[in-house]
Parts: sequence; structure tokens; C-alpha cells
Amino acid sequence: MRVRPIGVTILALLLALNPVVYVALAALAVFNHGTLVAVLHALSPSGAGPETMHTAMGRIQPFYYSAWRFLVVPLPWAFGGCVTGRGLSCWG
Repeated sequence: MRVRPIGVTILALLLALNPVVYVALAALAVFNHGTLVAVLHALSPSGAGPETMHTAMGRIQPFYYSAWRFLVVPLPWAFGGCVTGRGLSCWG
């Protein structure tokens, strides 16, 4: 049985945090839009990043973040099986 590289495990654990981030962004979009705009501006202060696109969404922003929350759930499992090693990729 091959040992899975540590980098794969680290990336799978980071991917497992994606849904939490999208839930936080959706909550900010609903309850405190000004803070969301400030966070997006901090991520791309020059305006060349995601801020322009995300703020242009308007009222569909919470739905966008909620949809991505469900789309990214299987990524850590498929990428490396998170910690259990039972993902789609064959490491052992």
C-alpha cells in the first residue's frame, strides 16, 4: 500500500474549508453587505480580482455563494479522501 503524499492531504484539508468560506460569504451578503464589499476589496485592492464581478451580481450574490457551497462539497473527497483516504483517487 502506497502512502499518500502529505501535500495531497494538506490540499484536501484546505478544500474541506471551502464550504465554510462560502457559507460565511453568503451570510455576509445577506446580513452585512458593506462588510462583504470590504472583504472583497481587501482580497483585490486594485480592482482586478473578484471584487468587480462579485459586487456586480447584486441581489443574486447570496444564491451564487450558496450554490458554490454545494458544488465544492465533493472536492476534498474526490481529491484525496480528506483524512480517510477513501476518495476517488487511488493512493493505495
